[in-house]
Amino acid sequence: NSILVFFIFYRLSGNNIIALITAALFAVHPLHVESVAWITERKDMLYSFFFLSALLCYLYYRQFAKSKYYYSVIILFILSCLSKASAVTFPLALMLIDYYYDRKFTLKSFKDKIPYFIISVTFAIINIAAQYRESFSGISLEIPDAGILDRILFVTYNFWFYIFKAILPFNLSAFYPY
Repeated sequence: NSILVFFIFYRLSGNNIIALITAALFAVHPLHVESVAWITERKDMLYSFFFLSALLCYLYYRQFAKSKYYYSVIILFILSCLSKASAVTFPLALMLIDYYYDRKFTLKSFKDKIPYFIISVTFAIINIAAQYRESFSGISLEIPDAGILDRILFVTYNFWFYIFKAILPFNLSAFYPY
């Protein structure tokens, strides 16, 4: 995955040094220890591999406009979604890449992403249905006594927590409640 990060950032920046520093930080950052060390986190490694591979193929597709790259992106994206539901954000990453190159969002750039959004919505619905079914099979996925405001605060806290830990990775723990 770190090698894929290197190639993606090399394609984006055209600079070996920027790509090398980014890939090195990605490889050695302490927040990645959990994904590498725990066998139950192999889904993160698989999802990342397919997600990053699809991004790299998309960059090649943007440059060469060959159908083999387009179909590779779709297949790798589906494999990423099958690995972990977090992959549904992939179309947004494609939009950001287009924005980086074109510096604007257009209707054409959105139309090109419709197949990716369809795949994302399909996998999101499947994931929500699976979690809903599990919550009624005796496995509780809910946080007890958490209202809508509590849930918003959990999301906000986690967002800032991971940004802070990415910059200053101190006092990391193997278990974070909620």
